[in-house]
Amino acid sequence: MLISISLKINTVQAETFSTGRPKIGIALGGGGALGLAHIGVLKWLEENRIPVDYVAGTSMGGLIGGCYA
Repeated sequence: MLISISLKINTVQAETFSTGRPKIGIALGGGGALGLAHIGVLKWLEENRIPVDYVAGTSMGGLIGGCYA
């Protein structure tokens, strides 16, 4: 377990250095109809040219994140 964590950290650091920018991840929560607010957040990120490299979500956030990915 400890070895895999250390390998993951090294991989993330290598990705950051190779692209010249930090990787950005977004976690979208659940909440039924309130989860639709994630669409506005993702739209804002796109309009401001903020790239999202990783998407995670649960419940409605998982549905929205899956559509976005």
